[in-house]
Amino acid sequence: MRPARRFTAVLATLAAIASTVVIAQAAPFGGGPSALAAASLGAGGEYHPVTPARVFDSRSGAAPPTAPGGGEVTVPVVGLGGLPADAGQVLAVAVSITVVQPTASGYLSVRGAGEPDRGGSVVNFTAGRDVPNSAIVRPGAGGALTLRLVTPAGPGTAHVLVDVFGWFSTSSHDVRGARLVPVEPFRAADTRQGRGAVTAGTSLAVAIRGVGSVPASADVVGAVVNITGVNTGPGNRSTYLSALPSAPAAPPSTSNLNLSAGEVKPVLAVVPVGPDGSIHIYNAAGATDVLVDVTGYLLAGVDASTRAGRVVPLSSPVRLIDTRSPAWGDAPLSASGRRDFSFGGFVGDVALGGEPIGAQSGVLGNLTATGLRGDPTSAGASSYLSVYPSPVGADRPPQVSSVNITAGLDVPNLALLRYGGPSEDPHRVRFFNAFGQLDYLFDASAVVLAD
Repeated sequence: MRPARRFTAVLATLAAIASTVVIAQAAPFGGGPSALAAASLGAGGEYHPVTPARVFDSRSGAAPPTAPGGGEVTVPVVGLGGLPADAGQVLAVAVSITVVQPTASGYLSVRGAGEPDRGGSVVNFTAGRDVPNSAIVRPGAGGALTLRLVTPAGPGTAHVLVDVFGWFSTSSHDVRGARLVPVEPFRAADTRQGRGAVTAGTSLAVAIRGVGSVPASADVVGAVVNITGVNTGPGNRSTYLSALPSAPAAPPSTSNLNLSAGEVKPVLAVVPVGPDGSIHIYNAAGATDVLVDVTGYLLAGVDASTRAGRVVPLSSPVRLIDTRSPAWGDAPLSASGRRDFSFGGFVGDVALGGEPIGAQSGVLGNLTATGLRGDPTSAGASSYLSVYPSPVGADRPPQVSSVNITAGLDVPNLALLRYGGPSEDPHRVRFFNAFGQLDYLFDASAVVLAD
């Protein structure tokens, strides 16, 4: 994993100290403008789903990244997988990236082609383990992404798969999309609680509309969900999970989550809601328990004059939190520990066309849990990290997980963080660790606007 560093981008770093509530800021960045027009938002920052499609597979003849030296590969995305051919209409893409058969441990970063590497990681992996993660990233030159493979201990290779499942439009696109509404996370399904594991070739229907804080409206056209596969029960086998709007008649050609036998792993997915108001999780092999936590939903028909729910990507991902670093207190989170981080300075420093972009309700980025140690109690050498809006008053951590981690592994997952906190600082996020001690990193890639 990349060592801690400071980076320059279109927003400010979030320094932190080791205390229960962390409120610290840093100087603004001097980054370039976003692709989103400031004068007329139009359809800018709205989401458009596509039928999931694989746009890159290095196993099919394309050269895989090799590190060190020659560790980058350029992947065209605009015009493929249902995206418009005009790069000027595509503000950001929503992709699933899977590292397959890595020969050494390391990480993979993603950025727009031609953009500088400002740090951060999308997939952290160990030798021999296939690891997927989702990302929302702004395409660069030629409508392409640059993937960079890094294996710090020595030369290594890995195959990489890239699946497109949606995109965010710029103001030049004249077709309305959907807005992203972050919510306080809640659990919508857990097959361990009575239903039983999802067996091979079958799907789990998870109701979205009218559940929890999601409106019972046909305008709810998608869900942002954290899917955790618990592949540890009887009959488990290596498998994959696919999140779809309807139960498939045949095995789908794309996947959201790859699981080895005996593994517990999460992934964030943006999934269209089907005609029945549900999403469907397909399991390819064996018997796998599935947990689904809702972190947001996509709402169509929002007044075009408003800003709320528009998503604006950063020019490239940037690291905001690294609890291993002295700048962030060099303080792992202990068992049942809670720590707040204030994103107030970050919100104030995000720039659009050289001007502050204004109010925001949340941030999207890659959350990585690492370095689990200590005595993780009777749960075994594993833990989970929950991230949620900082509450006002008494706190009962929600029964959800943002990242599940096993000792000896670095586990990444795309996360949608909704802001909360008191009126004097409404941009706080709380981190809760269940067992042992662990560190965590957060690499921001996009912000969600508010009115």
